[in-house]
Amino acid sequence: MAHATITQKGRDGYVLAIQYRKSPLRYLLVRLFGKRIPQLCAGWWAPTSLVELSEPHLPAGDWVKVHPRLAGICGSDIDVIAARGSFYFAPLTSYPFILGHEVVGDVVEVGNAVTKVNVGDRVVLEPALSCPVRGITPPCEYCQRGQFGNCERIADGSISPGVQTGYCRDTGGAWSELLVAHEHQLHHVPDGLPDEIAILTEPFACALHAALRIKFTPSDKILLIGCGTMGLMTLKALRMLGFDGHITAVAKYQHQRDWAHRMGASVVVK
Repeated sequence: MAHATITQKGRDGYVLAIQYRKSPLRYLLVRLFGKRIPQLCAGWWAPTSLVELSEPHLPAGDWVKVHPRLAGICGSDIDVIAARGSFYFAPLTSYPFILGHEVVGDVVEVGNAVTKVNVGDRVVLEPALSCPVRGITPPCEYCQRGQFGNCERIADGSISPGVQTGYCRDTGGAWSELLVAHEHQLHHVPDGLPDEIAILTEPFACALHAALRIKFTPSDKILLIGCGTMGLMTLKALRMLGFDGHITAVAKYQHQRDWAHRMGASVVVK
């Protein structure tokens, strides 16, 4: 996963943001020619472009505004920009949306019902737009169990449809100067943790969740297929959880093989 910052600024009362607009014609242009001409993937002629928008407003009193310090570039974001993504979530997405769901930032405004964070706090985002975020009571079965990423009500409640921040028109996204988030989504960052590490919280949490589901024994042998960001983080999570056994990692590129060795793979193959 890479990370980026927006170094330009919008006018007073406005923000710069990287926005995705729903346009079948623009989508087809990028889908057909974007691989050969990458410059077509972003700009006024493409679904994705840099725009200036009015500052977002708090949807309710238990929401806050966050100014991103760093924003992650997820593989799913790249697929959206390059028109390679699946249409599976299209009915559960609201347009236009601001990309970006991996973020570390500062709280710059709080609603009158917020109790969890204060202005000036440095936070990371749990991006799922689940029942607590949407003001839905009682929450769905998954949210009752704390499995907010599996929420069944992502098209209901007080905000527009969207699986997570970065795919909902009402929340904004991390690829902007400001976004709004429900206080339920925010987690404080310890003072000694650099932004460059904190930005990895959301993807590493996904990898750790996968590793925790493995009931391994010391004699087990694990095959890890793929050493992109998520694969490498899963490898690291397994070692951090105390698995000292054999891990064979499959990596396509040389830099991935080098990182797999650093992360503790026993054997790395192409």
